[in-house]
Amino acid sequence: MAERRMRILDAATDLLGAGAVESLTMRALSESAGVSVPTIYNLVGGRDDVLVAVLEQLGTVFDAEIATLTVDPVDRCFDIAAHFVTAITGRMGLARSILAEGLGPVFAQANASPLHRYRVALGPAVLDAADQREIELVTSPDLLVDQLVALTTIRFFQWARVDSPGDDDDAIFRAQVAHGVGLTLAAVATDRVRPGVLQRITESERTLTNQREGTLR
Repeated sequence: MAERRMRILDAATDLLGAGAVESLTMRALSESAGVSVPTIYNLVGGRDDVLVAVLEQLGTVFDAEIATLTVDPVDRCFDIAAHFVTAITGRMGLARSILAEGLGPVFAQANASPLHRYRVALGPAVLDAADQREIELVTSPDLLVDQLVALTTIRFFQWARVDSPGDDDDAIFRAQVAHGVGLTLAAVATDRVRPGVLQRITESERTLTNQREGTLR
């Protein structure tokens, strides 16, 4: 049963990555996974359930990647954000399907979603940064995490609404997220780490400028 369910989710991921939202039909999924449509309903559910299950699978991969990060807390915040962007841009079909199917709230709020995992991963990093005197918490750590997540969420929805995001759009998305993280952390960074945070802001601004100039040419 577990093997067939995994086969269904892998097939759904492949279908979403290969084409538009419409490519994920129960018939196409049945043919790709080599199981009957009733089996899909029994093991996963309907089309929306399949999308949510793929989203949960993506969140599990994200968790595993974040668990390997060993850098200092402020740097870890940037790395967590970068891993989130990589996870999302690597599955453009899934991201667009989430919005097209009206599942944006699921992406933003479901406990298994990558965005929720992003929030959960940032919490300990922010607390560690405060403990190690990398930042000074002038507000509650939850509010700081909420601000970081809100900025990333806005950038995600902007990126996902592009008809066919390309490499330039992905790079802008990544730089915008890094820029938002940098500005948020610069406001609370201690003297010891502020130069590094400001450098990351400068790098992201340079990337954004270069990408925009390239688009205009």
